Amino acid sequence: MTLPISYHLIITLPEDIASLDNEIKRAAYEIQNVDNAHKYVDDIIARIGDEDTTIGLHMIVDLASKAEAWIEYIQVLSESGY
Repeated sequence: MTLPISYHLIITLPEDIASLDNEIKRAAYEIQNVDNAHKYVDDIIARIGDEDTTIGLHMIVDLASKAEAWIEYIQVLSESGY
């Protein structure tokens, strides 16, 4: 199974935006396989130890939104009805 696009948004962030010291980017690198995109996000939240899923999700989206491909990513989601 391939990893979701959100994985690529996070791990391809330049070091000046998010180094491997960033807990979310480090968690993303550690995940090798997931059943679905939602499980991937849940795994990151579990790895960073955030008890509040809403806050963890916000942190992931905030980081992913700094990627150059973010606009294309949300456009695809918008066009597909998500």
